[in-house]
Amino acid sequence: MRTQDKLISIFYCFSIAMTWSTTNLFLYSKLVQAQSINSILLAKSRKPLDFSGTGRPNNQGGGGSRGICNHTDKNQNNSSDFPVALVPQKMGLTVSEYPTFWVYIPQSYKNLQRVELSVNLFDKKEETKRVFGISYQAKNIHGIVSLTPPKNKKYALEEGKIYTWYITLVCSKEANEQVNYDYIEDTYGSIKRVSSSVSSPNYEDFIRDQIWHDAVTDLGKRLLDNPGNQQLQNEWKNLLKTKGVELDLVLKSITEQPLVSCCEIESSD
Repeated sequence: MRTQDKLISIFYCFSIAMTWSTTNLFLYSKLVQAQSINSILLAKSRKPLDFSGTGRPNNQGGGGSRGICNHTDKNQNNSSDFPVALVPQKMGLTVSEYPTFWVYIPQSYKNLQRVELSVNLFDKKEETKRVFGISYQAKNIHGIVSLTPPKNKKYALEEGKIYTWYITLVCSKEANEQVNYDYIEDTYGSIKRVSSSVSSPNYEDFIRDQIWHDAVTDLGKRLLDNPGNQQLQNEWKNLLKTKGVELDLVLKSITEQPLVSCCEIESSD
């Protein structure tokens, strides 16, 4: 082949290669641009997380007490020495017949004996009717625990109805104390069961629909199964600090407290 023909052939191949590269680069830039636009549109379409809600205020922590459960040092005012319910500032929603409740038990509760969950039906006349009460064995348990009623119709919540709940921590008195009762401290609030529009339930969908109890339960269980997962840890912290929840204002260290598997049912009615 003549030198001139070789040069023409090389030039032709080079032109094809450049055209192919330019086309691919153009298509890639368009793809990246489209993805960026989609990301922006998706971000704009998402509502800021907000569980402000409606209904009566919940008592997230330091609700009521008779005596002091903290037996380590009764003269020390430790801001982390009270139970904290992991609920929004106002009524929480659930799609579950048997919702799970989460509560923080302080490390200092050395004489803790049991945790009691009671649920009452809140009717239109603003009167309450007891639905059930469950006592969970909780000796030597500290950290964030979950309380779930048995899957029995007796404990089922009806759709569309509002219930009040109480979580009570019962601590035994010391032998040398001249009192005739155990110490108790509790938190309380309200919950409403609503219909579900979620096809494949997970905490992200529940958060989007502001279904608190199911969001915190799904995320909490995932974190219990994968305690070292950094993404789940971050999601957990963000959820507890979300607007309308803001549990870090109740207890600054709440997002750092460990999740603990608990608790066996001791008795129920």
